[in-house]
Amino acid sequence: MASGQLLRHDEIVRTAALALERDAGSLASEAATRIQQGMPELPTAFSVTSQSTAAVRELIAVFARSLLRPDPSEDVIVPEQALEHARMFVRRGVDLSALVRTYRVGHAVMWDVWVRVLDVHVADAATRLAVRDATGPAFFRFIDAVAGRVVEEYHAERERWSQSAASRRLETVRDLLDGQPTEIDAASRILGRELRGQHLGFVVWQAPEHDSTGAPARLQRTAQEFAAERGDARPLLVPVGYRVLWGWCGAGRAGAAADPQRPTHDGVRVALGEPGSGVEGFRTSHRQALAARRVAQQAARPAAVTAWTDVAVLGLLSADQELAREFARRELGELHGDDPVTVRLRETLAVFLREGEHVGRTAAQQGIHVNTVTNRLRQCEAAIGGSLAVRRGPLHAALALRDGLTIGTAS
Repeated sequence: MASGQLLRHDEIVRTAALALERDAGSLASEAATRIQQGMPELPTAFSVTSQSTAAVRELIAVFARSLLRPDPSEDVIVPEQALEHARMFVRRGVDLSALVRTYRVGHAVMWDVWVRVLDVHVADAATRLAVRDATGPAFFRFIDAVAGRVVEEYHAERERWSQSAASRRLETVRDLLDGQPTEIDAASRILGRELRGQHLGFVVWQAPEHDSTGAPARLQRTAQEFAAERGDARPLLVPVGYRVLWGWCGAGRAGAAADPQRPTHDGVRVALGEPGSGVEGFRTSHRQALAARRVAQQAARPAAVTAWTDVAVLGLLSADQELAREFARRELGELHGDDPVTVRLRETLAVFLREGEHVGRTAAQQGIHVNTVTNRLRQCEAAIGGSLAVRRGPLHAALALRDGLTIGTAS
């Protein structure tokens, strides 16, 4: 193509681009309507509005100005209206694929707008086609740049929105747990959970001896599975750290007993409270789950799942670890040791107390002769310096603390 023709084409592009920028406002309404019509799957909330029209108007104007620059390939500054439109997709819960398709439809509509402007300003068909071909690459680069930036903003807004929603949930949960005055309906909407209903509180955490890499995903997966087993596909899950997650699910099948050997993901453990109703049940079940977790963390042989129902006595006894440790040592005296003979005496005493102080049942449980049981009980009395009958309650508690929790052997 001769240099004169190139110069003439540049002048035509400039004239058409100035006209496009000038008429962007009048062209935008029709273009926005056509884009919306090309996206029937969008929610009715995305019908043509002043915001969507403004976004299209600014995109048309920005494209026109890009054609006026010496180098149209320079970085495109995407207008704020277009970015805000992308954020609205996030807030309305519309999938990213719909946003991308909107720009594909918009691509065709805006190209048609540009072609129509050329039709008005270029009478010769051959020249018009040549100018259209010459500006095509710039137009495609422009649309690609805009779509890419808009997708980035969608992801950024979704992250902001997610963090904001998570912050609101955590703040609301803490207010509920702290007993702060709370409007129940508003709190239920924020949490996505009817607070007047039934709740089963649970805590999921990563055991410290396991690699914490990827812990949040494992906690989330375990919590979802745990809730699903109890008939709740949409539990309330609140991460409170990298290795800890609080949860509440419905109590539909929470009568479903907790299996201590239930398999979990790579060192993930679960502690749960008892089902409760309303806000008070929400709080109490959570407090029980926290206490059950504390027992599990102190246990000599921690289970994968710990239910407050199973460890309530131990949990209450060990609420103050230092006092519990001192109590167990004082009550057991010489029975507190770790040597095999002392361990065997302690085991026999524990069975004896559990079996209602019945020597015969104790012997049967341990597979030993009744005389052996009697002899061991005498040794126990000598070790504690007193009668078993007089101190049965404190001894039972001390044995539970000594052999049920790691606090028994702590120095």
